Amino acid sequence: MNRFPRVFCLAVTSLLASGCAWTERSNRPVWNAFEEHLVPTSSPAFELALPLTAPGGLAAILIDIGIAHPIQVLDDAADDALDLWDSIEFEDRYYTEAGFLPFRAALTPVWFAGSFVGRSLFDWPDAETAAAHAAEAEVVAESGQRAWIARQILDAGPVREGVPEIPDGAEGDAVLRAMWRRQHEAASASDRLALVQALQFMGSVPEWSVLLSDPSAVVRHAALEGSPRSFVPAAELSRALLADPDEAVRELAERRFGGSR
Repeated sequence: MNRFPRVFCLAVTSLLASGCAWTERSNRPVWNAFEEHLVPTSSPAFELALPLTAPGGLAAILIDIGIAHPIQVLDDAADDALDLWDSIEFEDRYYTEAGFLPFRAALTPVWFAGSFVGRSLFDWPDAETAAAHAAEAEVVAESGQRAWIARQILDAGPVREGVPEIPDGAEGDAVLRAMWRRQHEAASASDRLALVQALQFMGSVPEWSVLLSDPSAVVRHAALEGSPRSFVPAAELSRALLADPDEAVRELAERRFGGSR
């Protein structure tokens, strides 16, 4: 007699815990089929069928929670367990990796069981969905970064305008470079010095050649210091910097390009 309340509480707790997974429609195939094919949608048929559909629906929910959804997540739990074996690097760390093999083998079933229970109870995304979410987050972060770079460009130059919509990908990079060039065309020497810093946020772009050819030795020196090592100017420009009339520019160019002559 005393066992019934405990069993009932355990069943209710399981239902509540599994609710996180069950609330996602794709995780309840039996209930979806039951609702679509056996539950009337019009009145009064819906009300009259309740004595039959209510217990049937409860049975469908229990099957989803206890059988159907756990079967759905078996392959994802297996993938999670196999991830423990993806990072083995025998070529670089043979003895270290070999020493960890027994621990990996012992942890694999534990990892599988934990992932299986967690995925059965909660709506954890599969690897494909997680990768899609990560890619989406990266696009959002990249868009925010481009807007921030656009603000740096606008603040560095004399042209005052609102920050435009910056597209994604190569098109967005082209918009930023066009903004930078507009600022540079109207800039004074002090503005061009500020544009050196703005260009640093854009990486290895052709506009560095514009600053390395600047009439001001101060700007040329700042551009030499600020340009990324991945940017390699044309041979003619490198030679011009190595023969620059300003001694400080020549010395910096010698350190940067002297070994490539």
